[in-house]
Amino acid sequence: MFSWGDIAGAGTVSIIRRAKNDICRDYCENKNIKINLFGWSRGAIAAVEVAILLKQEGCRCSSPGGEILERRCYINKDGEKIWQTWKTIVGGYDETIKPVKVNFLGIYDAVEMSAQLPGKADLGDHMPDNVINWKHNVKTTKAQPYFPTRSYGGEPNERKYYKYGRNTTTHADIGVDSTWHAGHRQMIEAARGAGVNLGGDLPKLVWE
Repeated sequence: MFSWGDIAGAGTVSIIRRAKNDICRDYCENKNIKINLFGWSRGAIAAVEVAILLKQEGCRCSSPGGEILERRCYINKDGEKIWQTWKTIVGGYDETIKPVKVNFLGIYDAVEMSAQLPGKADLGDHMPDNVINWKHNVKTTKAQPYFPTRSYGGEPNERKYYKYGRNTTTHADIGVDSTWHAGHRQMIEAARGAGVNLGGDLPKLVWE
């Protein structure tokens, strides 16, 4: 299970690639593992990008195979027994598996770090279809031009959450369970419902 926070722009691409490679290493060792991704802010965008790479590129899994030792004996002209050993590599393979499925993708207010004029529509996109379960918790404040939320659609997977008392949430509020328990609680419940092993108690619910 991978989780990102707020990732600096210049290093995001290399982090996405490294995360994908780490996932593929584990996946190639055990193709029954469940891949779960979480992210906030630019980290949420990065988590979705990893899922896209797992769909488009998949994972290249290699196996070096095993060794078979074979010994043979022959008699030389002096009547002596001479043993020779051959080593053969068998069972190796190299295959690309795609798409690789993501069991759960939980993201908090996925944003691009670029200016967005007030009133302009959110950046739209689609969740890749190799993601089985996903949830996107979104802020309710509209006038934050430098934190434009990318909308993936798909209600009720994508919802806007308010603070207790119906006060609006900002980009910084999303994912902070002390200010808006309802959204954070439902993210945990959604993840657990998808089979993600998350320990601890759910936060106290103060608003539905």
